Amino acid sequence: MSHCGQASSRLTSLVFRTLVNNHEIAVASPAYLETHGTPETADDLTHHGCIIGYSGRNAPDPRWPLLEGGWTQVSGTLMTNHVGLRVEAAKRDLGIAIALDRLVADSLASGELVWVLPDIVGRLDQARLVYPDREFLDPKVRAFVDFIAGRIEATRG
Repeated sequence: MSHCGQASSRLTSLVFRTLVNNHEIAVASPAYLETHGTPETADDLTHHGCIIGYSGRNAPDPRWPLLEGGWTQVSGTLMTNHVGLRVEAAKRDLGIAIALDRLVADSLASGELVWVLPDIVGRLDQARLVYPDREFLDPKVRAFVDFIAGRIEATRG
């Protein structure tokens, strides 16, 4: 049996610790929706001015994630790889944008932006640390996990 096989046979289970939950949601200004109407289905987005982001910063990506999996095509003439600019453009009535919920939370609370298609469009991404079962956890790994989790919590606080 190879050394690699022996090492993997000792690992009975893995543990994960979620560090960050990123919820992507679609948002628009009330004025934009009043002028252009509120989309009711994902297909309606092809008739709206969507503010398009980039996939891997290389090319515009006219697809938005669906909560139940998969993607929907969107259309728009404004494209940027900077999420802050997409949010600002949505605030200025230029279209519908995809953004992380934590970046638009204040704008949603104030009514400056409205959550569009909340039950249809969006995605949850998580950043996790994965390590061996706690029973066999090296104290150095535990210290590292606690340190990283503490740093991330402090920056989000």
